Amino acid sequence: MIQRICAEKITKYNKYNDTTDLYQLDPGAVLVIDQKKGDASIEFAGANDSTFERMLASAILDNPGKPIYFKRHPDSIQRNMNSYRNRGVKEIKVLPDNVPIGSIIDNCDTVYTVSSQVGFEALLRQKKVVTFGIPFFAGWGLTDDRTPIGRRSQRRTIEELFYVSCIQQSVYVDSHTGNLIEIEQAIDKILQMRLDYTARGRSQ
Repeated sequence: MIQRICAEKITKYNKYNDTTDLYQLDPGAVLVIDQKKGDASIEFAGANDSTFERMLASAILDNPGKPIYFKRHPDSIQRNMNSYRNRGVKEIKVLPDNVPIGSIIDNCDTVYTVSSQVGFEALLRQKKVVTFGIPFFAGWGLTDDRTPIGRRSQRRTIEELFYVSCIQQSVYVDSHTGNLIEIEQAIDKILQMRLDYTARGRSQ
């Protein structure tokens, strides 16, 4: 299941029909992930504005000479909401807004995040992930955690984490019928919706 999700470049956001030649990252790329200011996922991850400043500074300090890219949060793009983007950091290149996150993860080496699910998606793709908050995927021995998480003392594999978070603790619903479906059916529907969206765009 993990292999299929990665091969199809399925992520939390599936608006774009992914292409490998849309944007090329330089070798050794480091990806820094934006989040929406004021979002509950930041507060409940034990983070705040200063956490993002620390993440940006650490990404630069940890990776001298490596290309560093910043991916804005979709809400910052579509709804013109506040972003943690720091326009004054010359070492960080801001990615074009229409670049699909799936291809970007595939082509980077390391992902820096506070609590974004992109970190989990990067783990599925066997990337190094550095966290600065306390997201559900941190603290299990899979990530480089810059915020201590004492209560998570056990070590887990990515397969175990995927099973618990995406199968055991998740519910999937058909958006048209309202019926419960399995994860395999949900993936099929995501792929079909992606194709439909792309087809509508070409016809306009």
